[in-house]
Amino acid sequence: MGTVIDFRTLNTRFCTSLVFAAFEGLRDGEMLKVVSGEEPLDLEKQFKEANISNAHLKVVQPAAEVWELNIYKMDKNKVGCCGVCGS
Repeated sequence: MGTVIDFRTLNTRFCTSLVFAAFEGLRDGEMLKVVSGEEPLDLEKQFKEANISNAHLKVVQPAAEVWELNIYKMDKNKVGCCGVCGS
């Protein structure tokens, strides 16, 4: 199934850094699922602002009041550096 982070169970001050750290630890081709009680617009915006070239995001609303953000780590050899470390 992969890695799942449920924002509904976390203190909000830890959420963003946890997602970026988990994404950095993914292998190429793996996915990270973020579950939230609200649409994850801020997290999408932060990924876009970070300009992480090998991140592909897809928002899904599988049930009322539950949102999922699937973050795929693409093959870095095809898209370049992931950008997380800043190098």
